[in-house]
Amino acid sequence: MSTAFTDTAHTALFESREEASRRNHAQVGAEHLFLGLIDAGGDAVKLLRKLGVDPDAAYAEVEKQFSPKPNNSAAQDRLQHSPMLKNVFERAQEQASLYGQDRIGTEHLLLGILAEKDGCVVNVLQALGADLSDINPEF
Repeated sequence: MSTAFTDTAHTALFESREEASRRNHAQVGAEHLFLGLIDAGGDAVKLLRKLGVDPDAAYAEVEKQFSPKPNNSAAQDRLQHSPMLKNVFERAQEQASLYGQDRIGTEHLLLGILAEKDGCVVNVLQALGADLSDINPEF
């Protein structure tokens, strides 16, 4: 991906790998990125609050969906991005471009996750009362 990430987005990406690693998952998925976004703070957290969602409650609910797997150190050495996460990155880049920004921020990554209509994160946020029908990431 040629577009740069903001510092906070880089932190979220690092945290997402940590989230996957802590659970002994072989792939970093959109759910790990979501947890990483909350860990990193920034505009994604502001957007969640704007949607009426408590970030800590959302974190806890998403975390419940993904239990740790048995330790597999070989898989941990080769953590890959899931196909869904690759789609999230593409959508995040589109969102950044749409808003005339040359760097992908945490809000763009969150919007990329929310574009996955049947994803775990979307289901959790809707269960927590978020109205995702008209999202405006501008603060």
